[in-house]
Amino acid sequence: MKPCRECQHTVSEQAQACPQCGAPFPARASWDGWGYEYKSKLTIAGFAIAQFAAAWSLIAQIGVYVAEGRGQLVISVAELLEKL
Repeated sequence: MKPCRECQHTVSEQAQACPQCGAPFPARASWDGWGYEYKSKLTIAGFAIAQFAAAWSLIAQIGVYVAEGRGQLVISVAELLEKL
């Protein structure tokens, strides 16, 4: 058992996080972040673009579904616009 480097709470030497303060690998004198999942801004931007693409695809599929006259609309959007 060693003291946590952040809060000095006694922790196991194999602990991956301090139960008191949450410091990663608290028994080590210092920790440089090695082994920690790092998320760059580029990775987060990639996920945002992928979510936008998935949403766009879903909207397009719904548009095709409505244009074919299925679902709650009995006529296609083109026919609906002609009647206006």
